[in-house]
Amino acid sequence: MVILFNCILKHSVIPSFFNQVRIYNRKYKELTKAELELFVAGDPSAINPDLGVDDQAELLPYNREFEFPRERLKMGKQVR
Repeated sequence: MVILFNCILKHSVIPSFFNQVRIYNRKYKELTKAELELFVAGDPSAINPDLGVDDQAELLPYNREFEFPRERLKMGKQVR
């Protein structure tokens, strides 16, 4: 009986588990690609004028013109 249970576990349950993990990882990567595309392109058509920009910042398209090299970043005292 123990041998039968062991065989069922090895040939049925364990491969099924690893298959589910593989499917989950593939879907996660696809979702990540979609989120990255949404981050770059944004969705300006979904902006609600009644809400503040801080609540809808993820809908704005990403503008690479505002990037600058890390070497130019100077950390100093915080202005209050």
